[in-house]
Amino acid sequence: MFCSTACRDAGAYQAKLDAAGKVRKHRKHLDGPPIIEQAAQIVEEYMVDNDGLRPTLRKLFYKLVAVQVIPNDLSTFGRLGTLTAERRQADPPAFPDLSDDTREISREGGWDSPDEAREWLQRIYRRNRRGATQPYNQYIANEKVGMKPLLEQWFEARGIAVVCLGGNAPTQLIKSLRAEIAADPRETAVLYAGDYDASGLAIFERLRMRVPGPTYIHVGLTKAQVRQNRLPKAPGKEKVAASEKKAFIKKNGEYVQVEIDALDEDVLKRLYETALAPYWDDDAYQDLLEQESAEREELA
Repeated sequence: MFCSTACRDAGAYQAKLDAAGKVRKHRKHLDGPPIIEQAAQIVEEYMVDNDGLRPTLRKLFYKLVAVQVIPNDLSTFGRLGTLTAERRQADPPAFPDLSDDTREISREGGWDSPDEAREWLQRIYRRNRRGATQPYNQYIANEKVGMKPLLEQWFEARGIAVVCLGGNAPTQLIKSLRAEIAADPRETAVLYAGDYDASGLAIFERLRMRVPGPTYIHVGLTKAQVRQNRLPKAPGKEKVAASEKKAFIKKNGEYVQVEIDALDEDVLKRLYETALAPYWDDDAYQDLLEQESAEREELA
């Protein structure tokens, strides 16, 4: 049926009014004590499950979305950040701190005596776990810089390098990665996880082109993982290259956005561990730990 310009304009205006009403409704809902209290509980539970590591604001947001107490939209994410910041800045604080690994105070450390330095060396001493005892040179890669503390907690003790790209990796990071891989005579395996969207897929493909040679494993997110874990979908990004949008639709048959942060951390760890298994020799690692323990005693 024909609709005049005035009719279309009126419809668009009504849609804006409806959207604004939904935002006000969700904002009022988010401002209430029950959701903020639930958010604080999620932070505390996350810290217990991850040895004291705090979640990022983005991780907290997607955990709340997952239990369907807030909508998956940018306005609500911003409001959650404002509310939690206000409560964290209160005296006394009324909300637990969140992780922000990109901003910190940097200060050079030191010791008060040689004995203190020797005690520190004994505690931290370990052999080169990235050495020739492992059959492969492994990298745990992720699209999100905010994932770095969690990935380091899971994998760095084993000597596995963690590389968080922060979107399209900067040139210096790519050059460093190429140099490391070229200097290692072993085969290299790169295990990558990122968002299920056009940008996440494009970032993975560009990494493969810019750093040729390794075996690349796409750990996630995939369409099947989004469905299996019932992750919340949002409309695909508007500001994205047409070629990236086309490639994503061709591969997945839809144009949506699902953040890797929405995936439960236990599930993400299991996906990485499963993908890592063919490239990891645990017997060699255990032998190395035994040798390391004996050498640590010598330092005493």
